[in-house]
Amino acid sequence: MSFRTKREKVISARTSATSGTSTPKTVTEVDSVPLDEFEELLIDLNITTALVGTTPTMDIYLQRGLVPNPDPATDADWEDIYAFLQIATSLVRHVTHLPLQRGEAVETATGHSHMRTLEALTADSVRIGYWGDQLRIREKMGGTVTTEAVYDLSVTGKLRSPK
Repeated sequence: MSFRTKREKVISARTSATSGTSTPKTVTEVDSVPLDEFEELLIDLNITTALVGTTPTMDIYLQRGLVPNPDPATDADWEDIYAFLQIATSLVRHVTHLPLQRGEAVETATGHSHMRTLEALTADSVRIGYWGDQLRIREKMGGTVTTEAVYDLSVTGKLRSPK
């Protein structure tokens, strides 16, 4: 058993909304360890019941806080860091890896500047950089949903190496 690896199912058997945007969870720790203690995160989205309807879609975003003590109910406090592949009418299991990126030299920093995005990243895109001490999970529904999706979301974290 590794003491540097922590795992937790942070969302279990969540029934999605039928429309609109919601925040099912804000993650601050994995297995009782603060999120900012990890150098890598592996995020597993498992759709166990597919959407049904007229062109139904579900977008799941991971968002990082931009201000001290970000409020999960205040969109202005957050920005996209990752967008899962769009979910439609099939069962899917999607896993993504978020490594903690080290700082870049000043002369290459212009490539890291960006305009803040909220629920706008292209599917399966990641914003490079530190995720912070909180990850807000956002669910955005589209089309006409007659049967909601059901899903789990698990996080595996690799703790930073001791110095």
